[in-house]
Amino acid sequence: MKSTKSALKWIVEILNKRNISFQIGGGFAARIYGVNRELNDIDITLPTNRLPELVPEVRACITHELRNYKDEKWDVIGMTIECMGQVIDFLGAQGKKIFNSISKEWIVSENDFSSSELKEVYGIIVPVMAKERLINYKRILLREVDREDLKGLGVDPD
Repeated sequence: MKSTKSALKWIVEILNKRNISFQIGGGFAARIYGVNRELNDIDITLPTNRLPELVPEVRACITHELRNYKDEKWDVIGMTIECMGQVIDFLGAQGKKIFNSISKEWIVSENDFSSSELKEVYGIIVPVMAKERLINYKRILLREVDREDLKGLGVDPD
């Protein structure tokens, strides 16, 4: 059974213990801002050079090893874990590229941790990608799930 609450508390505790800056993004951030759709995963971005520090802490939960991933939408260093039934994607903030669906080109999409908004989720305070940055990010990716999130945020995806 999936426990998003327990998984989030567990990973935030690890990140805080190691003093690793991070930011919640993607669909979970959209949910925090009020979008009502089923959660696929928790996207957590952190400094790329700090990703290897997490490996020993989460080794038993790793489903996709820490490496560079590139597909039609992403070019990023990251890894995926599944903890308490909840999938968590860790993405490196530096060097991350996304494919711009409108201009049809790869663009650098680095996270700005200083612009995070602190939000209470499940009784803990977490840094979340600023709403306007999230909207811009989802407008660039423009997958079906991004269109759904944009509508839920009160933004016309077209």
